[in-house]
Amino acid sequence: MIGILIKNNEKTLFTGLPKETEKLEKQLAGIGLNVPLQEVNLSNHNDIGYELEIYAQSQIDMEVASRIILHDNIGQLNDLMLYISQGDADKMYDRIYESCAENITELYRELTAPPKIENTLAIELQTLKVPITESEKRFLYVISAAADRIATFAHLGNRDFTVEDVLKELLYDFDDIKEIIRDSISEILRTKPDIKAVEVSNLDIPLQPEITVTTEETEEQTADEELSGLSL
Repeated sequence: MIGILIKNNEKTLFTGLPKETEKLEKQLAGIGLNVPLQEVNLSNHNDIGYELEIYAQSQIDMEVASRIILHDNIGQLNDLMLYISQGDADKMYDRIYESCAENITELYRELTAPPKIENTLAIELQTLKVPITESEKRFLYVISAAADRIATFAHLGNRDFTVEDVLKELLYDFDDIKEIIRDSISEILRTKPDIKAVEVSNLDIPLQPEITVTTEETEEQTADEELSGLSL
């Protein structure tokens, strides 16, 4: 159980997580925080003016606390701690310790994800295994995180959203998405046996190609052209 100490309007609340959402909201309301749990950041850098401290005692608590970043919120942490409390402590600790998740949102998604299976495409009664690149995983994460955020605010009464605004709230913009797509394309190209080399250029440099590809055929063609005295 992680302890949370919050000071707001000269009132103090110390509570442990996980806790039932309704009870936690009532406790926060008792010190003047009448806002959804998702708006209570786990940081003193906030627009509301409260001060917050986190107390972690067990190994699991410390592993979880070490993943908390600026924009993680108490609702996310409560959901994560609730899930952890329902599993075997030792196994949960091992999974968290070995996780590469950089924040508690990623950690929760990773812990609750179904067992991984390789994507497959059925082609003429044969199965072709298609590996997912790291950039594709990042792209899928952004899409999933955006959908989760829209769902959260939809439950709070919002109906209309723009992709650009949601990405900004997740600290992404369209250039970030374009970069992820560029890197994913490059990673896939590098796996193809007929591709000799793939060079990726900075997106900020104007009039420069973003991806430069060299194939086996390109090298052979260049050699033939030199022997024939041709110049392109």
